[in-house]
Amino acid sequence: MRLYLYHKCQEQVDTLPSSIRKKVYQFMKKIQENSKSAAIHLEPIKTFKDQSLRSARIDQTYRAIVKVSDAGEDYHLLWVDHHDKAYNWAQKKIVGYNKITNSWQVFTSADDVILDESEIKKPTRNEHLFSNYEESQLLDIGVPHILMPAIIALKDLDDLDKLSPHLPEGVFENLFYLLDGGSINSIITEVREASETTTEESGQSIMDQRSFLEIPDNDTLLEALSGDMLKWKHYLHESQALIVNKDYKGSYKLTGGAGTGKTVAALHRLRVLSQRDGLKGNILFTTYTKALTDNLSSLAASIGVNMSRVEVSNIDAIANVLALKYNLIPKDSKLLGISYANEARPIWQEIIEEKIVHYEVEFLEREFNDVVLLNDIKNLSEYLKVPRTGRGKAMGRRERKDAWQVIELFREKLTSRNILCREDMFNRVSEQLSSIEIKPFAHVIVDELQDLSNVELRFIRALVKDGENDLFLVGDPMQAIYQRNLNFSKAGIHIRGKRSKRLRINYRTTEEIKKVAISLVNSHEFDNFDGEQESKSGYISLMHGLSPSYDIFKNTEQELSFVLNSVKEAIEKGYSPAEIVIAARRKKDLKHYKTNLHQDGIPYYEVHGDFKNLSLPGVRLSTLHSSKGLEFKLVYLVNVNIDTCPWRPHDYREWEKGEQKTHDKSESSLMYVAVSRAVERVIISGVGEKSILLNF
Repeated sequence: MRLYLYHKCQEQVDTLPSSIRKKVYQFMKKIQENSKSAAIHLEPIKTFKDQSLRSARIDQTYRAIVKVSDAGEDYHLLWVDHHDKAYNWAQKKIVGYNKITNSWQVFTSADDVILDESEIKKPTRNEHLFSNYEESQLLDIGVPHILMPAIIALKDLDDLDKLSPHLPEGVFENLFYLLDGGSINSIITEVREASETTTEESGQSIMDQRSFLEIPDNDTLLEALSGDMLKWKHYLHESQALIVNKDYKGSYKLTGGAGTGKTVAALHRLRVLSQRDGLKGNILFTTYTKALTDNLSSLAASIGVNMSRVEVSNIDAIANVLALKYNLIPKDSKLLGISYANEARPIWQEIIEEKIVHYEVEFLEREFNDVVLLNDIKNLSEYLKVPRTGRGKAMGRRERKDAWQVIELFREKLTSRNILCREDMFNRVSEQLSSIEIKPFAHVIVDELQDLSNVELRFIRALVKDGENDLFLVGDPMQAIYQRNLNFSKAGIHIRGKRSKRLRINYRTTEEIKKVAISLVNSHEFDNFDGEQESKSGYISLMHGLSPSYDIFKNTEQELSFVLNSVKEAIEKGYSPAEIVIAARRKKDLKHYKTNLHQDGIPYYEVHGDFKNLSLPGVRLSTLHSSKGLEFKLVYLVNVNIDTCPWRPHDYREWEKGEQKTHDKSESSLMYVAVSRAVERVIISGVGEKSILLNF
């Protein structure tokens, strides 16, 4: 006997009172112990479209809907609700096994989903939304044969959207992707591969596993019905499951928009590798931000990662440990760019005043960071040859010589003060690791790849030997808010053949929020880290809700009053203060909100990008940058106007056009990050004139 839990039923059970959840647990436990027991009493209901569905008594008021296989060996718990509501849910449902997808599908019977029966009586090849595809092709991407009349009745995308709640999971995604330019042959190949791939634990196809969790023991049952189970730990989309379970001959790259489950895939990949028998060497899971790694360690342990084989650490900490191990830096050196981020500018200014050079401080800083350190330039000869892509106006040989003299003097002053650039530390360690045979790690998984530059990427390449499953690299090019230069080929990383994938299903936000988020970056092109353009098409959210709003006020007092009243209303409606964030481009823009929340007795917590104390109660106050990596049910973006979005420094007009474009692109990405933090609602406000980025 096998017992399965439908993921939507698990969500439904979470909403029930704890006393009812206990009774559901007891009911399922009875099935586990003796599925043939008369005490279970599975009752057929004549009015159900699907006569294989059964009703079972949870108590006097609540009923469970169960699918029992013909052989009586498989039990699928589909729904639990009040008697009438449970029956209404099941009334028109069909639960069928699709041999093409090798999975159980839950959908509404065809008679009840055709939008207009008159439209399908005499369909022609040019009438319906999917006329360009053969019916056999639509069947091959998962459409149940019984629903084909409903599919060929569709006239436009609105019709498909209305039909989506009645379709099996995955079918709507595939149909939407077709309309957004996806290849039918590629989708068929993905469906076939997912249907033929089974999980080691349950033997289910990964197409089936995305919707149904097998309950093999009492511990899993307790977790599933406790109200605290995190779905991402058990239910993986087939696109994620295919990626995390495969072996690759070399490095693998995974991209995707905000909320598409990239980090979830990376964590499950870590679990798969850590549990491999015969694994030699440790696995590193790393990212740019220390705060993220603190959170990732606990998440990894919670899904069964063998932590004895794993090190979870931010990339700077790993580089520092190795630099000290190989005596590449003094133990007491100050690292410019980490602890001493603000010490560079006074030194540049000091040199300019001493030597009376004609270069501006900003130019020298960027030249040093974006050309010299990025390319690990050690002498004038190398500097004269290196391309200065993206640096604006070209420099002649004499100009480069002059600039190099200033750069050398800057480095001398750093050395005399025991200061070392963090990028220099990375470059030294990379060079050392490249010269030795035994590497520190057997496999490396990198999350939030877009936050890195080629300096860190060369270091990552040097941490592990070229070979099977060496690097698993995860990121979103559209979230590149730090203006970093990143290119795999230049860092010695080669992604070949089918070792690259883009996730498209958004699990965090509603479709309405997703559309606004994507619109913020639509006018820019993003490199996929390997010299090609990252596609923005095909992204879809399976949830719907209110569209983001944008209100402009005459003064700050009006905006403040509007936001605070809205926050109070949200809390009165049941939102926890911790589910709400008020975010702004600059920290000073949050000062009045902090004061007024305090005066109104509403608890608040200031987010500093360190993820510490996030369990504390209170409305979150955050800059846009510090909100990265977090999510909230309700997001308020304040003081968003033509001056702050995009924000531009005072000397912006003096920059080269290429530098202006790069800056504006990162500002668009920052707003994309901010909007995509929301799960249910985004409320944007400002004073004065509307931002040119927000066209809705």
